[in-house]
Amino acid sequence: MVQAGQVAERVRGRRHVASALACTTVGVLPTALFGGLGPLIRDDLGLPAWWIGFGVATAFAAAALFSVPAGRLADRLGSRRALVTGTSVSMASLLGIGLLTRNLPVLLLFLAVGGLGNALIQPAANLALARGVPAGRQGLAFGFKQAAIPAGTALGGFAVPTVGVTMGWRPAFVAAAGLAFATLALPAATSRVVAGRRRRASFTIPLSLWLITAGVALGSTAANAMAAYLVESAIDAGWRAGQAGLFLGLGSMCGMASRIVIGWISDRMASGWLALVASLMLVGSLGFGSLAFLGVPVLLATGVVLSFAAGWGNNGLVLYAVVRLHPHAPAAATGTTQAGSFVGPVIGPPLFGVVAASWSYAVGWGMLAGASALGGLLVLLARQRVARERLSA
Repeated sequence: MVQAGQVAERVRGRRHVASALACTTVGVLPTALFGGLGPLIRDDLGLPAWWIGFGVATAFAAAALFSVPAGRLADRLGSRRALVTGTSVSMASLLGIGLLTRNLPVLLLFLAVGGLGNALIQPAANLALARGVPAGRQGLAFGFKQAAIPAGTALGGFAVPTVGVTMGWRPAFVAAAGLAFATLALPAATSRVVAGRRRRASFTIPLSLWLITAGVALGSTAANAMAAYLVESAIDAGWRAGQAGLFLGLGSMCGMASRIVIGWISDRMASGWLALVASLMLVGSLGFGSLAFLGVPVLLATGVVLSFAAGWGNNGLVLYAVVRLHPHAPAAATGTTQAGSFVGPVIGPPLFGVVAASWSYAVGWGMLAGASALGGLLVLLARQRVARERLSA
């Protein structure tokens, strides 16, 4: 009987992981498809090139603003209803862009709707993993969940040659909406914590969580700016466009693999998750700084590996640490830190672009290194604050 119960628990855990991965991928599809198909959309609607970045920023700004209340909403609804609701909102965004968009205001409206859906899906998926996956496998589960985000971006890239060029950008969004509809059947209900409703309702955000959120925002700012400008910066340093694109692709693979490996490691740690997060961010700052010397192959390789694997590979560990610190309200707590993650795409690429245009790419990479290092120091401060908050409690 015990063995049968363990098998059933593993099956349920795998279903929660599968639904979290699928819904997370759907959550990023509106912006991922818009980024990949942006040139086709721009030509069709007669928009200038810089509106692509503005559209992506609009989606992430909406997600950042809604992230904290979305986390509280997910805790109240439960993971299944929150995932279904968020996925439905993302599906509406995809359909709206594909079928109803004829001008810029409507496009921005549905991109913002996509941001709202993503803001709800993220903490809901975190809640599903926190409640539905055994404790000894949660770190790995969060690593896989965060690795699904680059997978959504990859789908956006593959949509360009497979659907966008041959059939047009609108069918690509409609097909993605069909994928979102199929995903609605995946989420399963999770068990609720005893007296959880009363505790979730009274959840207040401690200072330590705000410090973690600020650190995550700085790390996300550096990582998203890196992803946006690595290719262009490498071309400026003398590399060919194909080579520069290969650097970005290989770095993304390093980032996906590291999220899973770091999650596996975190499951074997009894404590110290925030210290590991801070260490990874500090190591990542060395990677961002190395990218200031893209013309030197050794420093280029070092920068790509460290910045993607450590500087951007720690976000699953952040979520796992926050869930372990706030088990009574995992969605509300991770919804707060996700707000920091959503701030990065809004601030990072435009700020890097201004700095690079005003001074140089090297100065921009140095700025990102400083942001990642400062983020790591804030996480270390949060770790100290957690100890004080536990003593006072």
